[in-house]
Amino acid sequence: MSLEEFNLNTFDEVKSLVDRINWVSSYEIFLQNSNILTSLIKQNQELSSENISRSGVALRLISTSKRLKEVSFNIGATQKLKELTEPHSTSKQLLINQFPGLKQPKSKLVKGDTSNSVSLNSDLIWDLSNNIDISNFDRIEFEFDIRIEKENLIIYNTGSSILNYTSLKNQVSITGNSMDHVNPVFVTRSLLSRNLNFTFNNILAEIERNIGYLNNTSLDLSNFSNPSIVIHPNVLAKIIAFYYQNFMDNQNQMEKLDLLWSEDLNLYDDPTKIFGYNSCLFDDEGTLTSPKKLIENGVSTGGLSDLSSTDWIEGGNGFRSEWYQPIDHSYTYPVVPIFSNLILDGGMGKGEKFVDQSGVTIVVNNGNTTITGNQIDPRFLIHGSEIQVWKNGSIIGKMNNLTISGNINKLLTNGLLSSDDYCVRPISVPGTVYTGWLFIESDILILS
Repeated sequence: MSLEEFNLNTFDEVKSLVDRINWVSSYEIFLQNSNILTSLIKQNQELSSENISRSGVALRLISTSKRLKEVSFNIGATQKLKELTEPHSTSKQLLINQFPGLKQPKSKLVKGDTSNSVSLNSDLIWDLSNNIDISNFDRIEFEFDIRIEKENLIIYNTGSSILNYTSLKNQVSITGNSMDHVNPVFVTRSLLSRNLNFTFNNILAEIERNIGYLNNTSLDLSNFSNPSIVIHPNVLAKIIAFYYQNFMDNQNQMEKLDLLWSEDLNLYDDPTKIFGYNSCLFDDEGTLTSPKKLIENGVSTGGLSDLSSTDWIEGGNGFRSEWYQPIDHSYTYPVVPIFSNLILDGGMGKGEKFVDQSGVTIVVNNGNTTITGNQIDPRFLIHGSEIQVWKNGSIIGKMNNLTISGNINKLLTNGLLSSDDYCVRPISVPGTVYTGWLFIESDILILS
């Protein structure tokens, strides 16, 4: 039985059970089912593979007394429907007569998706890995961690036709490990895509640059006076994600604050982004998604919401995130308002050009990031782990350890952002972040 056939059969079962509840006047059903295929390949040998399925149902029911009741459960627990009792009060501000009919959101279709024609099997994994040309790398051992997720969503309003939406997305983590035991090198990069025909050339070229310089001389910060700093999107994305998580999460009616960042910068969440890794037509509550502005021209403008934090007509960012609970997308856990594709834009030029500056430039390619403080005085701390040292446009060596700290608002007011649209999925936060590189002088930072 195909994924779509399974979903339709389950949907029919849920709909039949809801139709038998005598106190329900209208309802909305949202059904989600996903298959996740992961494979670890090292030196063209598959070391492990796993195929995981996850599924669930979310219901919004309106009683004959115009009260709203919401319930969600994993597929296989449909008996919960028989235990539902009529609501006598509601936390919603509005009493709803009937859910409006759905309209096909044609303008929000995610381009680049692959639907029914793709089967999740090991052949597809091997096709992906065999397309990666690593013949130019000498004495470098590569490891590919490939994750392919196929998701099918069905949504239905009383009196409306069914919308059925299928998407596919891929995550490939590439690790290059030098076999030179004198100066070992360990570099990891991730590539996120909704298109099976993506290329690995850029990410391999970046690994090649890292391997080329990391075997060079180790340098110390004390050798340089007031170097410029370039922060890789891998690191900047963590700062942006943690900033949102700590200071903007759940602030749906957040007051408009004075200028926080450079007037050129905007921060917004866009679940409809073309080729966006977390783009989707519906959130996990079945609400149609739409872009949301968080910071516009450097000024805070609002937050994100789900159905528990706003009128039900709004929302659109209600997700069951794997970051918030131990079971990935389990419908036994509550929805929380989180971002999908968090985008920082307003930059100019390419980030690679930042290292062409005269003088010394330190490039922080990777590292752990911590956020402290509050929204008025947000602080960051970077423990750099992959650090290049450039001088007059050429690499002169590496640093083994570097700590950078400072105020996030000053960082994003005085720094120069590139226009690159680099996609990063920070492990410790939900969603993905799209951002460029950041160039800043070190006099407003603390280096150690």
